[in-house]
Amino acid sequence: MLRFVSYLILWFCFSFLLASALLLLEYVEGYKITTTEYYGLRNLGFAFVLIIVLPAIPAYPILIYPLSLLIQRIEQITRPFLVRGLIMVLLWIAAGWFLFHEMYDAGFVKQYGLNGFSAVVIFGVLGLIYVKIEHFLQMCMHKRSDPSIQAS
Repeated sequence: MLRFVSYLILWFCFSFLLASALLLLEYVEGYKITTTEYYGLRNLGFAFVLIIVLPAIPAYPILIYPLSLLIQRIEQITRPFLVRGLIMVLLWIAAGWFLFHEMYDAGFVKQYGLNGFSAVVIFGVLGLIYVKIEHFLQMCMHKRSDPSIQAS
């Protein structure tokens, strides 16, 4: 039961962090686009927020949860937190780079001087936050399941 609750917490955190990363990227880079050809936060407002948040919610059970189970299999061979943290942060960075190029056409990137590195930084930092939350939940589950470990 505790594992299920931790995955629900991770689902919420992932959805929140992904939506936050996309909104922050839009605020940092998308606000540079001043034409009405691009429908971003400036033009759509709250509807843009819904367009960002709604796909972020099912992304965890479809993509991240199965990937997390696969990483757990790899972890049994190597150092757990280092491998999981590195893989997850790299995946967040790759997702940021991919989503940057999906959100902003090459013409907008060139014309308005948009920087893809901002997506790498934003998604990398929020990916690191996600990894820390996941590690914290694992430590809490481990302490709860092992009575010999006393809280200090």
